[in-house]
Amino acid sequence: MYRKILIPLTISACLWLTAAPMSGQFNIASPDGKASLKLGVLTQVQGEWLENADGKTTAQNLFVRRLRLMLGGKIGDRFTLFLDTDSPNLGKAGPNGMRTEASMYIQDLVLTYQVSETWKVDVGKLLVAHSYHSGQSAGSLLGLDYGPYAFITSAPMGMQAGRDYGLAGRGYLAGNHVEVRAGVFQGVRGAGSRNSLRTAARVAWYPWDAHTDFFYPGTSLGNKRVLGLGVSYDRQKDFSIAGADVYLDLPVGGNAVTAQVDFARLDGGNLLPSLAKQDTLFAEAGYLVKSLKLTPYLQYSRRNFKARGAADEQTTQVGLAYWLDGHRLTFKLGIGQIERDGAPDRLQVALQAQLLLF
Repeated sequence: MYRKILIPLTISACLWLTAAPMSGQFNIASPDGKASLKLGVLTQVQGEWLENADGKTTAQNLFVRRLRLMLGGKIGDRFTLFLDTDSPNLGKAGPNGMRTEASMYIQDLVLTYQVSETWKVDVGKLLVAHSYHSGQSAGSLLGLDYGPYAFITSAPMGMQAGRDYGLAGRGYLAGNHVEVRAGVFQGVRGAGSRNSLRTAARVAWYPWDAHTDFFYPGTSLGNKRVLGLGVSYDRQKDFSIAGADVYLDLPVGGNAVTAQVDFARLDGGNLLPSLAKQDTLFAEAGYLVKSLKLTPYLQYSRRNFKARGAADEQTTQVGLAYWLDGHRLTFKLGIGQIERDGAPDRLQVALQAQLLLF
């Protein structure tokens, strides 16, 4: 057991000693300044030690958790574009021992038109947020990764990481303190593509600093004072998700606290029979010691099925994030336990290094 924890700690120490702060962006602009293009990359490399379901052996993997190529652009004052690709879990072996081969797909394609100072319209392959957490950018997360149920509808719907094709509007009211989102999406088309379209909406209130970007940011590392209260609803035919969440990012005496709680009630109905009726909960909290660039954090996830006798499960993780150069260059260590009714508990140890240039 101690050997499983010692290996990632040793790797982590080596990475910290050899790393150096990085910065910079790659921009191209037209001579008149009315059009511009920005290029970037997100890379996360990871080592993972996870006890197998039998509780007797351990799966060990060194792999690329995420490799994203990013492109941002604008034309004039009203049109903006964000596009990124993803190649997740490159080289990671599954239960059968076969490694994930290189594959790349469009993760996000967000074309935005600024209707007014208050309203925006987005079209493309969009992230449909059921909560603050599921709407966050992967490059600014507090912990190692998203909670296990952040994108729980993706597999049943045949989509990737919570994305869907569609059209959505965003409004920022009351001095940007109230956010309203509503959209229409493809969802599950069915035979003959005759299913009704998927609809989703979200309302959030930010009494302090506000967010006006498409993706929700993670921890600001003590640079912002944010409190967010949100509710969401997503529906197609008899499938539905209702959610509520609270997010806090607060400077405290030169340091900072980041925390959130996200709750969702899901029912796949006849449209998504593999998505049983259930409640999910995600909670996390971290405390940044700014002088050390360190954030110890705690994450907890749980899902409870409505059906009697179904195996409920929960995951707990304690971790440490080292912000060598903010979110540009970060190292994270997480040690957690996965518990499921009727099955052995499983220990998970993961170490991740992130490089973000954008």
